[in-house]
Order: sequence, then structure tokens, then C-alpha cells
Amino acid sequence: MAETGTILGDNNQNSEKILHDLYRTIGDDQIKVDLNLVKIKNPHTNAQLISNMIADQLEKRLSYRRVLNFFLNKALEEPEIKGVRIKIRGRLDGAEQAQEKEVTRKKMPLSSLEIRVEEGKSEAIITKGVIGIRVLIYKGKTYLSHKQIN
Repeated sequence: MAETGTILGDNNQNSEKILHDLYRTIGDDQIKVDLNLVKIKNPHTNAQLISNMIADQLEKRLSYRRVLNFFLNKALEEPEIKGVRIKIRGRLDGAEQAQEKEVTRKKMPLSSLEIRVEEGKSEAIITKGVIGIRVLIYKGKTYLSHKQIN
């Protein structure tokens, strides 16, 4: 995990470069872009980061079973996480037929309104095609009043 100082450089020099490259990619200087960086203490509690890390490992041609079990166990080591579900689809391990694998550990209630579930999606581009990855992390219940729901 990189620190913000290594990404932005001293006195945020690289942030200007990142914004300039982004404006060049968009091709329109009329659009205003704000760059907000959020520091995450533990990447194994964020669904999008786990999804991106799984994609990186699959692009390095590691076995999907080993990668799934590793990230499931890493996420469940954190006390704030109550359950994890990882679903991957595509030509897993170079199979001719596309497959779908889903692994769930601990609780994953999706039919209730009072739950905090984070979702992360990414794609791993490999030589045989594209593998889609979806990660759901259950972090417990939220206790909302009726005013906040409506």
C-alpha cells in the first residue's frame, strides 16, 4: 500500500500532473474536476480494493481458488467485517467454457434494509478473455430512524 506522500510527492506536485492528464483525457477544459484523496487504514476492509487486488492477482495468472481463499481469510481477520461474498465469472483457469464461482463466508443478509454492505466490482483482463469480479462485504447493521429512511 502506497502512502500519500509517495503518490503525490512533496507539496502535492503530482496532483497537478494527475489533473492535467485527466483534463487531456477528457478533452474539455470547461469541465471542473476535483481530486479528493481518502486514506484507507486497512485495504482488506474495503470491497473495491479487494476486488482490484483479486483482479491484479488473476492477471498475474495465479489460481483463482487460491486467490479467493486468501482474500476471504484476510478480510475475515478484521473484527468489523461480519461476512464476505466473492463472485467471479469468466474463463477461470483458462477453461473453454465460462464458469461462475461464488464463495460466501459467515453472514450475508441482503434482504434487509438495515444492513451496511459494501460492493466492489472490477475486471481482470487475461489472455483467454475477461474475468468479472464482484465483492460484497457485510459490516453489520445500521440503526436508522424512520426519518432517515424516508
